[in-house]
Amino acid sequence: MDRFNLAVFGATGAVEKRFLSLLEERNFPLNKLRVCASQKSLGKKITFGRKDLIVEPITDELLIDSDFVFISASSEVSLDIAPKAAKLGSIAIDDSSAFRMDETVPLVVPEVNSQDLAEHKGIISIPNCSTTPLTMVLHELGKLAKINRVIVDTFQSVSGAGAGAVLELDSQNHAMYENSEIQTSIHPHRIAFNVIPQIDKFTKSGYTNEEMKMVNETKKILHQPDLKISATCVRVPVKIGHSEAVHIEFDQNLGDELLKIHKHVIRYWDQRFDGVSTRLGKNKRRFFSPLNIKKLEALKKLLHTNGKSHHSIEMAKKILNNYSNKKNNNFIEDKTKNDINIANLVKVSQNLKKLL
Repeated sequence: MDRFNLAVFGATGAVEKRFLSLLEERNFPLNKLRVCASQKSLGKKITFGRKDLIVEPITDELLIDSDFVFISASSEVSLDIAPKAAKLGSIAIDDSSAFRMDETVPLVVPEVNSQDLAEHKGIISIPNCSTTPLTMVLHELGKLAKINRVIVDTFQSVSGAGAGAVLELDSQNHAMYENSEIQTSIHPHRIAFNVIPQIDKFTKSGYTNEEMKMVNETKKILHQPDLKISATCVRVPVKIGHSEAVHIEFDQNLGDELLKIHKHVIRYWDQRFDGVSTRLGKNKRRFFSPLNIKKLEALKKLLHTNGKSHHSIEMAKKILNNYSNKKNNNFIEDKTKNDINIANLVKVSQNLKKLL
């Protein structure tokens, strides 16, 4: 197995500390690891495995000696280091927004568009922290049906604004409990016991830079420049961990594709059985909740399995109605299995009678 020389810039920051822990957890094939940071952090010790690494400055010698340079710093710093690393033969993997929308630099989520790595010219960009999980979801669901529109709301923890923001949240929490003066320096408003619908500065469009990052980066990663997408990014008083609420509109009902049931069959069942779909909105459009999906799966098994009919519609109605009031969430699945087994036993019995 090949082993690599890796340099990490910004090694004393929260992101790089997590990056170093992942290298160790995943047993990355390292030959040599060097940690770098700004002038104020030079000489500090960082523990990696059983070794203490000394923080050193970025030099041409270090870049020439490195196969990869992972950079987690400001855009200004990345704009200085990444091109230099690429010129000296290293591959720069940049975590800032400096190169994300550069047409010559691939913006990559490995699970989504790893093929774009082949186009790199020495620099690879990493997307915004909220863009990454969004594109992974859209990529997989987009295999089932064409996506017409996406509306995403993010609820982002203060760690996204850096270690200082986490300390500010702690300080404000204490101040709130003690009814003392609240100091605000990092967030535009008090974040303790509050939510702030603003991350980064507002643009002329009315969206913030953070929201536009999500919109533009998603389009680039998915190679869908015409994708209709809107984002609202909110800062919440949580230390670590972002969450997202995503509304996705497709050009067809996903139930058709997921269950391999023709849409005309679903419409027919929807007319004959209660609870096959959920009707919402003025237009009474059909939506499928987890319980709706279970009922469809049950009907498919009860009425038609392996090309053979098991029960009449009236019998399937009785089976579902008999169990519809039970609290056990698995009643449909369990009952369906039992009824199909009984039907199979009846057929076996009938065949045996013919033989005898």
